[in-house]
Amino acid sequence: MDWITFGLFVAGVLAVATRLLPTTQAMATLGRVLPMLVFLGAVIVLAELAARAEFFDVVATRVTAFARGRNGALFALFLGVAAVTTAFLNLDTTAVLLTPVVLATAHRAGLPPLPLAMTTVWLANTASLLLPVSNLTNLLAADRIGLRPLAFAAQMALPQAAAVVAVGVCLWVFYWRHLPPRYEIPPPHRPRDRRLYWMAAGSVATFIAGILAGASVAIVSVATAAVLLGAFLVWGRSELRWKLLPWRLLVFVTGLFLVVETVRHHGLDSVMAMLIGIDPGSRRKSCGPPPSAPGWPMCSTTCPATSPGRQPFRWPTTSSSSGCSSVRTSVRSSCRGRRWRPCCGRSGAGPPGYASTGDGTFSPVWWLSCSP
Repeated sequence: MDWITFGLFVAGVLAVATRLLPTTQAMATLGRVLPMLVFLGAVIVLAELAARAEFFDVVATRVTAFARGRNGALFALFLGVAAVTTAFLNLDTTAVLLTPVVLATAHRAGLPPLPLAMTTVWLANTASLLLPVSNLTNLLAADRIGLRPLAFAAQMALPQAAAVVAVGVCLWVFYWRHLPPRYEIPPPHRPRDRRLYWMAAGSVATFIAGILAGASVAIVSVATAAVLLGAFLVWGRSELRWKLLPWRLLVFVTGLFLVVETVRHHGLDSVMAMLIGIDPGSRRKSCGPPPSAPGWPMCSTTCPATSPGRQPFRWPTTSSSSGCSSVRTSVRSSCRGRRWRPCCGRSGAGPPGYASTGDGTFSPVWWLSCSP
C-alpha cells in the first residue's frame, strides 16, 4: 500500500506546486490538521509502547479471569474493554494492538479465536463515536463545531450506546452464543518488566484523564508518549525501533488532506451541496427573546462569515447578548491559542451585538478570524 501513500502525497505536493491549490489555502489546511497529525502520531506511539510493556496482555488476562470461566460474562467484559479502548485510545489501537492480545488470550483460555477477534474488529469501528480522540473524523468535526470532549461525548452518548448495543446483539447471535458456557481460566500474565508495565499503565491513565479534563489532545498525547518513551530509554532500550513511528500513516493523511482540499477548491463543495443539501444547522434560526434583554429578539445561530479567512462560530445562548467582553473571551477560547481577532458591533436600533436583518428581527453580528 506504500504506492498509494506516496502517490497521494506527491499529488498533494504537485497541486500546491502548480497552483491548483493556492499556497495560502494549502498552508491554512496544513495548519488546521497539524495538531491532529501530532496527536495521531503520538497516540499510536503511546499505544505501541504500552503494548510492548505488556499492558494490554495484563488487561486481557485479568478480564478473562474476572469473568470466572463464564462465557456470557466474558462476552460482556470484552465488549466493554474493546469499546473503552476504542473510545479513549483511538480505533487503530483496538484494531492493530488489542486484537493480537485478545487472540493470544483466547488460545491460553482454550477458546476459539474468531468470536474475540470479531469483537475487537467490529468495536474498533462502531465504538469510535464517543470522543474526539476516538477517530480522525471526530477530531475534524470537534475542531469545526468547537465542542470540548465532555460536551462532544454528551451529544454522542446515545448514538454510541445504540451502536454498541446493536453490534453486541449481532456478535452474540452470530459468534458467541455457539461457544460452550464455560472455559478454562488462564493463569495471570506477569510482565517481564514491572517498571515498564506500571509506567505504561500510568501514562495511559494520565492520557485518558487529560482528554476528559479538556486538555489539548496534541499536548497530552505527546507528553504521555514522551514520558513512556523516556522509561523505555532507561529500562527497555532494546524494545525501541524506528518502525514505532507511524510515518506512513502521517504521510498518507497529509497527502489526502491536500488532495481533498484541491478538489474542494475546484467545486467539490458545490457538487456535495447539490447532492446532499446544506446542513440546516448553518442557516439562520427563528428568533426568541433573550433572557438579558427582554423584548429584543435573539437568534442563537451561526454568524455569517464576511470575508475569506473568517470562520463562522456558533455562540451559546448564554453569551449571545452579553456584550463584547464575553464574546472576546469566547473567541480567544475557540481559537485554541491561534491568533484571533473578534469583530463585534451593532447596527440600527437593536441591542448590543445585533444587527437588523431587514425583516423586523435582529441577528448577532459577532464573528471571528482565526489563522494558524
